[in-house]
Amino acid sequence: MINKIFYFIFTLLFCAIHANGQNLDGYVYDKTDSTAIENVLVRIDNNNQLFALTDANGYFKFEKVQKLNNVHLSFSHMSYKTQVSTINNSTAKIYLEPTSHNINEVVVKSDWIYRRDGNVIVDFSQMPMEQNMQLSDALKHVPGVVKNSKGSFSLNGKSADIYINNIKQNITANSLEAFLSSLPSTMVSNIELISVNSGKYSASTDAIININTKTNIALGTSIQPYLFTSVFPHGWYDMGGNLFYMEKKGKWLYNSTLSYSNERYYQAQSDSLRYNSKLFLDDYNREDGRMNVITFRGSALREFANGSQLSLNSYIYYDRRNTDKCWSNLGFENNGDKRAHSDLYNASLSYILPKQNQLLNGNISYSFSYGNDNSYTNYKTIDHVTYKQADLRLRGYMNTVNVDLNTKINSFLLSYGTQLDYNRVTNKTEYIFNKNLDNTNDDFSAHEMLSALYSQIKYKFSDNVSSRLGARIEHTDYSYNIEGNRQNKNYTNIFPSFLTYFDCNNYYSTIGIISNINRPKYEWMVSGEKQYNDAVSVFGNKDLKPTKLYGFVFYNTFFKYLNINLSYTLIHDYIGSLLKSNGQHLNSTYQNIGDKNRFNTYLVLPFQFYKKQFSGQLQVNLSYDKLHNFKNDFTLPINRQTAYWNVSTNANITYTPTQRLGVSIDGRYSPHYDTPLQHTDSNGSFDIELQYNMLKAKDLLLTLSASDLMLKDVKTTSYFDDSKYYTQKASLGPVFLVSLKLKLNKGQRVVEEYKDYIPDSSRLK
Repeated sequence: MINKIFYFIFTLLFCAIHANGQNLDGYVYDKTDSTAIENVLVRIDNNNQLFALTDANGYFKFEKVQKLNNVHLSFSHMSYKTQVSTINNSTAKIYLEPTSHNINEVVVKSDWIYRRDGNVIVDFSQMPMEQNMQLSDALKHVPGVVKNSKGSFSLNGKSADIYINNIKQNITANSLEAFLSSLPSTMVSNIELISVNSGKYSASTDAIININTKTNIALGTSIQPYLFTSVFPHGWYDMGGNLFYMEKKGKWLYNSTLSYSNERYYQAQSDSLRYNSKLFLDDYNREDGRMNVITFRGSALREFANGSQLSLNSYIYYDRRNTDKCWSNLGFENNGDKRAHSDLYNASLSYILPKQNQLLNGNISYSFSYGNDNSYTNYKTIDHVTYKQADLRLRGYMNTVNVDLNTKINSFLLSYGTQLDYNRVTNKTEYIFNKNLDNTNDDFSAHEMLSALYSQIKYKFSDNVSSRLGARIEHTDYSYNIEGNRQNKNYTNIFPSFLTYFDCNNYYSTIGIISNINRPKYEWMVSGEKQYNDAVSVFGNKDLKPTKLYGFVFYNTFFKYLNINLSYTLIHDYIGSLLKSNGQHLNSTYQNIGDKNRFNTYLVLPFQFYKKQFSGQLQVNLSYDKLHNFKNDFTLPINRQTAYWNVSTNANITYTPTQRLGVSIDGRYSPHYDTPLQHTDSNGSFDIELQYNMLKAKDLLLTLSASDLMLKDVKTTSYFDDSKYYTQKASLGPVFLVSLKLKLNKGQRVVEEYKDYIPDSSRLK
C-alpha cells in the first residue's frame, strides 16, 4: 500500500514538473570569428521530435524543458561540423567549427584573405588592429592599397575608385578623405579588391576598392564619439571629431556619421625660371589659414525575407576656408586674402537581389550629386592697396543609373547591365582690375551624356579553370557653350575583354586582354585663364581627346599571398601638361601630345605570422614608359628622353602583442622620377602609430601617432623648349596626433562589434 501511495505521489510530481518546465535557450556562433549562425538545427538528445532552428542572430529556444542540468543538445549545419554539447544552464553559448568545402565561387581558403573570380577579398574582421581605426587609415593596411597625400587611393599601382556596397562614391578627393576618416572600421565586413576591370564597370575605371559594410546584426544601438587634435612644428595643425550612431530596429538598419574638423591650411612654394643662364622669374608664394569642414553621412538598409536589400544613402560635405597669401617676385612683394568655399551633396538608392537566386541576382542603383567650388581673392600691394580681385565659380551635378545583373545556368554565368550618366558643369571666371584696365570675364558651360551597355559570359571548364568573354559599348555626347557659341561632339567606343582564371591550391592567375579609356578632367577643359601665381597661368583646352588604353595582363598569386602582376599597355592620345613661354610669363595647358607604350610590374606581399600578432605588407611598383608618335605640334624638350622608368615602394608592419595594445609603422620611398617633361627628386617618409584599449571591454581607445617623419621638400623641374622651370613645395614637417574613441552599445549587444554573417557560399572560405 505504501509503495502504491509513493508511486502515485511521484507520478503527480513528475506531471507537475513536466507541466511547469523551464525554458532552455541560447546562441550559436562561428568559432573562428564569433559571427552568429542562422538555420542551425538544434535537437535535444538527438530526438527528431524536439528541435529548433536558430534565427538571424543565432538564437534558439525550447519551452518547458523538464531539466536544465546535463541536457544533451546536438547542433547541425551544412557549413559546420556537427557538435554535441552538454548544457548546464538556461542560456547557452555554443561555438561551431566551420568545415572545408570546395565551393565554385570561393576557391581560396584563408583566415583573412582569399580570391574570387580573380579578385582579392580581405576579411576585415581578421585584421584586429585595423578594426580600431577610422576607415581612411585602416585602408592603408589593405594589401595592394596606397593612399596618397591628397586623399586618393591606388590599387596595385593603378588609380582606384571607391565603392560602398557596390555604389560608386562620386565625390572629390577632399570629400572622400573627410568621409572615410569619419567612418569607424567596425562597420566594415570585407573589402573586395578588383584590379582588373572586365568591362562590368565604366571604361574609365582602372581599379575598384569595394567596401562592404556589415548588415545582419543584433537588435540594439551603438554610439561611437571620436575626438582628435594634432600639432606640427609650425603650430597647431588640426582638431575635430565625429559621432557615429547605429541602430538595428526590426528589419531596418540605420547608421549615420556627423563629423567636424578645423584644419590648418598651409602651403609654401618657390618657383623660378632660368633662360640662357639669366634669372627671369624668382617667385615665392605662401598661403596660410584655417579651413572648417563639416560632413554627414546617413544610411538606411532594409532586409527582406528573401535575402534582398533596399539601401538609402545620403552624403553632405561643406567647407569654408579663409587664408592669407603672400608672394614675391624679383624684389616685388605682394599679399592678399582669399575666401574659398566648396560643398557637395549626394544621394543614392539601390536594390540588391540576393545571390541565392541564381536565375537573377545583382543590383540596381541611382545616384545624384551636386557640388560647388568657389573662391574670391583680393590681390594687394605691399602697402595693402587692392589692385585686383579674382572671382572663380565652378559648379556641376551628376546623375547615374546603374544596372548589374547575373544569371547562372549550369557552368555558365551570364553578366549584363547598363549605365547612364548625365553630367553638367558651369564655370565663371572674372578678374576685376583697379588700375584703369579692362576687366576680363570667361563663361563656360558643358554637359555630357554617357550611355553604356555591357555583356559577359563566363564558362567554368573545371574547378580550376574558367574564362570570361565580354564587351562594353559606351557612347559619349558632349557639348559646351562659350559666350553663346555652342559646339557638340559625340563618339562611340567598344571595349572588348577576354580573361582566363587559373585557380590551384598554391597558385592563382588571371591572364587576358582588357581595354579602357581615360577621360580628361573638367578642370583641364574649362576655358579662360586661371592665374596660378605670378609665374604661371593655366589655360583650359576644350578640344582635349580622351586617352584610349589597350592592355595585356598577367596577374599571378603564389602561395595564396604573394602577388606578382605584369601588364603591357598601348596608350593612344596621351595627355601631358605643357609649358609655353610668354615673355616673362609661363602658360600651362593640357594637350594630347602623342602615344605611349607601358610595361608595368607590381609586387604585393601581405603577411601574417606568430599567431597573427605580426601582419603587414610590402609593395613595389616598377614601370617602363616610352612616348612616341608626337601629335598637335608637340616637340620634345632639348636633351630629354622619350623613355623612362618609375619605381616606388610602400611597406606596413603591424604588431599586436595583446588585444589591447598595437603598434603600426607605414613607410614609403620613391627614387628620382624622370619623364620627357619633368624631373622629380627622390623622397621618402614613414608614419608610426600606437593604439591602446584603456578598458578591458575595449570600449575606450587611445591613439598616438606621428606622420611624415623624414619627409623632404618636393622638388620638381619642368622642361620646355631649351629652358627649365623649377618648383619646390615645402613639406609641413612631422605631424603629431592624439585621438580618443569611445564605444557605447545598448540593447542586444551587437555581436562582437557587428560581425557580419551572410548564409551563402561566399561565407565558406
